[in-house]
Amino acid sequence: MHRGSRQNRPWRHLRSGPILPAAASALAITAIAMLLGGIVNHGMIVDGFNGRLTDRIRAKQLTELKAETQELSPGLQFVDLISARKLFDEKEAMFLDSREEDQYAAGHIEGALSVPLIAVLLGELDLDKLVAGRDAILVTYCEGGECPTSVDLARELVGVGYVNVFILGEGYPGWKAAGYPVESGAR
Repeated sequence: MHRGSRQNRPWRHLRSGPILPAAASALAITAIAMLLGGIVNHGMIVDGFNGRLTDRIRAKQLTELKAETQELSPGLQFVDLISARKLFDEKEAMFLDSREEDQYAAGHIEGALSVPLIAVLLGELDLDKLVAGRDAILVTYCEGGECPTSVDLARELVGVGYVNVFILGEGYPGWKAAGYPVESGAR
């Protein structure tokens, strides 16, 4: 027999057997499920495409971080982006980046000091040499949202006697997204 004969076509039994109707039914059910899922989740899909979903997730994470912080360390205070920018513009605060050095080098708030939490915990940084006076206004930050290192650094600073410590909950991503001054490189 030559190549085009019916006996050499492995799919020939699909036309007459039960597989074709079952496949068509499965395809129809899948299409209906996708359509219903798209209708039910339309708002989330649209928000995902225009970036609002990410904003909503970050806002929820920040709310949870603030609640957890207030529960564990009631004395710690958060500062919002607008107030932090005012402190920055008026040069009233020192910004302390609690992330790892490679993250700091990749991008940080303009003029911020690299103060990795791990270096503080291990005693590798002398905070008194970095920060002039226990009453200096300090703003700690990290990656925002669920990142706890800025909270932990603030807790450490308060624990050794610094009295004006604030946490920028939106962190570096929020600062950068707001179009505020950033820079890169190590210090």
